[in-house]
Amino acid sequence: MFPTKECIILAALIASILIEPSYLLANDIKKVDGLSKQCESGKQNACLELGRIAIEDKDAKVRSSATNEVTDQSLLAKIALDDKDASVRIDAVAKVVSESLLAKIAVDDRDSAVRIAAVGKLSDQAVLINIVTEDRVSGVRYAALLRITAQPELAKIAMGSQIAAFREVAVEKLEDQAILAKIAVRDEDPSVRQAAVGKLSDQAALVKIAAEDKAFAVRYAALLRITDQAELAQIAVESQIADFRDVAVAKLDNQTPLAKVAVEGEDPRVRYVAVAKVTSQP
Repeated sequence: MFPTKECIILAALIASILIEPSYLLANDIKKVDGLSKQCESGKQNACLELGRIAIEDKDAKVRSSATNEVTDQSLLAKIALDDKDASVRIDAVAKVVSESLLAKIAVDDRDSAVRIAAVGKLSDQAVLINIVTEDRVSGVRYAALLRITAQPELAKIAMGSQIAAFREVAVEKLEDQAILAKIAVRDEDPSVRQAAVGKLSDQAALVKIAAEDKAFAVRYAALLRITDQAELAQIAVESQIADFRDVAVAKLDNQTPLAKVAVEGEDPRVRYVAVAKVTSQP
């Protein structure tokens, strides 16, 4: 049975409704591309038309396409602050260079994705610290934390944040050995303690952690950081954990502690390694 004339007309009408918007959108974006090339060649009218489209076009995709070609900072500021579509504001934020404007957007924009985009370009430590403590969305706070470099503020977060992931990020950026040693021993979360151990160089603190921490992963991380030959020899001889004895003897390279392990070690495998390392050295 062949379709009726009415069915053919209806199908054509539906197809035109579905196809026309995408066709017009493609044409509009093609127009933006052409204007961009003309603007780059110095044609001011093309630049003005590009700016008009970026602000006034009804389609967010077209405004976005135009925004990506705009270079005028005052125009980008207007788009970043006022466009009703978050994706267009994000495109504008990516090209904004004003620190004060980025700070305003990072704090005030109603959309968390836009705030994150602005935070990702911020360097103002005071603003970033305020966002870490005040923003209502954890993703925005986390993005701000990743941008903080001020050591005193990182120490406060590492020792005081209620969120373990935040403490861990702050620890990974800390440099103060005394603070790292405190966190490595006192933090309630093993991942945070392990992060602190990974940056610790204090041999006495590392030996204590390797022996006493309640989490195996933290003790093992501490062992990997120990370089003191006498302490490594002691661990190779006395540790109750075979893996710890193996790691300790593998890290030994001094004749005296190797000889101690070769004589005093109760684990025959450890003694064998120690003897082999002693006899292989000149």
